[in-house]
Amino acid sequence: MIISQVFGSKKYNISEVLIEEYGESIASNVLKKTGPKNLSLASDDEDTLTLGVEACKRLLDKHGDENLFFSTIRNLFSVTESPILLFPGNGTKIASEIKMSQDVSIFDINAGCTGFVDAIRLSFGMSEPSLIVCSETYSKHWIKFNRAVSSLFSDAAAATFFDPNEWNLLHSSGKYQQDTSLIISSPIGSPLNGEMRMAGKDVANFVISTVIPALKKILEEYSMINRGYFHQGSLFVVELLNSKLKDHFYSIPSNIIERGNSVSSTLPILINDDMQINPIKSGEKILIAGFGVGLSFSVCILEKK
Repeated sequence: MIISQVFGSKKYNISEVLIEEYGESIASNVLKKTGPKNLSLASDDEDTLTLGVEACKRLLDKHGDENLFFSTIRNLFSVTESPILLFPGNGTKIASEIKMSQDVSIFDINAGCTGFVDAIRLSFGMSEPSLIVCSETYSKHWIKFNRAVSSLFSDAAAATFFDPNEWNLLHSSGKYQQDTSLIISSPIGSPLNGEMRMAGKDVANFVISTVIPALKKILEEYSMINRGYFHQGSLFVVELLNSKLKDHFYSIPSNIIERGNSVSSTLPILINDDMQINPIKSGEKILIAGFGVGLSFSVCILEKK
């Protein structure tokens, strides 16, 4: 698994904005729940396509052998809820921009926080190396500051070279909760026709009532797992997951304070940040879990060969 990442070029000091808008007391309470004090947002010239393409170019530089890289990849997964066109998705445009073979199979996945895990799970069914490009720019779904979303989400992209032949798939599953699609949602044409909304309490209830019980049931079948990579929904959610599940893992990395929540890009960026410090070794087991928009949940457990 080789990962590269890129963030929006505009830096946003959430702490200062919250204090200016609501005062120090409310600002402090918000930051205790959300986590990040600084976020990265896309400029007017940046979108999910430009960020995704840049992440791919950085991945090519990291891989080192462009010819070998392209000759190996058989599938491209483009994961975003905000393609630059209503249709088609960004997939064919990304492939064209980085000059991939026209024999590559392209899959556009309209998914948020589960999207990276969904692509990983799908890639095992194909048994071939894939390029997974996650890119999201939630900041373009609001006009004015909204503390429920503007204090949490970063704009970013991550490109991942994933070869399922390097891993054993020990577990793969997903869940969703009925009639919850509006809890995290954005209307067509936003922000001109309406803005993004998120009911934070309902998301937290989903994590408590669905995600954590599902994870506990899955983990009953395994001994200690080396690393638990959980979607960085917010500082509150990260701390909740850690408190409930820490006994099942040797390590539960987190970067919500430094990076914010970048939707589908969050998990690959989290994994990449962790691997820079401690590469995943042969025999290690890792759990990757995404949850959010839908409301839905997607999880897999991998073992490095």
